[in-house]
Amino acid sequence: MLHDIVARTGEVAYRYRLLPEPGFEYVSESVAALVGYTAADCYADPLFADKLVYRDDADLLPKVLEAPAGAEQDILIRWVHRDGRVVWTEQRYILTRDAKGKPLRVDGIVHDVTRREEEHQQRLQLIQFRGQVREAGETERRVRVLIADDHELTRAGLRAILTMDPRLELVGEAHNGRQAVELAIDLQPDLVLMDMRMPHMLACPQRAR
Repeated sequence: MLHDIVARTGEVAYRYRLLPEPGFEYVSESVAALVGYTAADCYADPLFADKLVYRDDADLLPKVLEAPAGAEQDILIRWVHRDGRVVWTEQRYILTRDAKGKPLRVDGIVHDVTRREEEHQQRLQLIQFRGQVREAGETERRVRVLIADDHELTRAGLRAILTMDPRLELVGEAHNGRQAVELAIDLQPDLVLMDMRMPHMLACPQRAR
């Protein structure tokens, strides 16, 4: 049943053994779509779980082992894709302990929340920028902002935040990397809010030179 659920949702299911020797006992094949590594890659290296975790989130791993036995827990942790991209994951896991209370294994379901977290970071960046403008007391001109995201709902959310501050002016919207570069060159905005996972992002470095 778990296999069928994972197949339908695209989520990743796993079981990681802690004792007697660490290593993955099971990883669904959907892991390849999430991080670019196959289930076989995970089985081949007992410490592969540590390599998947983004370096700044490594301190979260000991906290997983502090969970009470048999209780569902949630954790937001970043993994690193094979190509170097950061993948935000939300994981629901259960820790199993032996009779002496030592952690035996972790069973979990991994959900990709990269889009949600990147949108959240964009909003935070814009809110922080608004605060900086306010503190600087810039009243001579409005700060010109370009939004670049391939999701209309995300652009709409950022657009709504922009309209809340008269110091900020939306000068353009792009829906892919190529268009973002073209508009940035033409419009010369003060701030660009860009989704780095948009289509045609490979065009950005060449066109921006």
